[in-house]
Amino acid sequence: MEDPAKSLAELRAEIDALDDQFCSLLANRLTLTDAVGRCKALTGEPPEDPQRQRRRKKLLEALAVRHRLPRVLVQGLFGLIKEEVVARHMATARRLGCVQGGRMDCP
Repeated sequence: MEDPAKSLAELRAEIDALDDQFCSLLANRLTLTDAVGRCKALTGEPPEDPQRQRRRKKLLEALAVRHRLPRVLVQGLFGLIKEEVVARHMATARRLGCVQGGRMDCP
């Protein structure tokens, strides 16, 4: 018979390893979105693209279904990520001097 305490420890170790991978993926994603934010600032594009966000919403719903995850969980998680990304885009634009009168306009 399998030792439940050992199984619990092994399962928790697997969860910890997945959390590490998840954080690594998130860090890589933010590195990419930081580059997008710099491009947007330098070309005068706004930090948010409503058309892309509509496409992303549909994609995330499909991904939730494909991976058998609650849609509200996936949308909520990516909503938090989007808020962070937009905040970072605005910070990049301000740092580059690309916010004029509340809108993106790089000199």
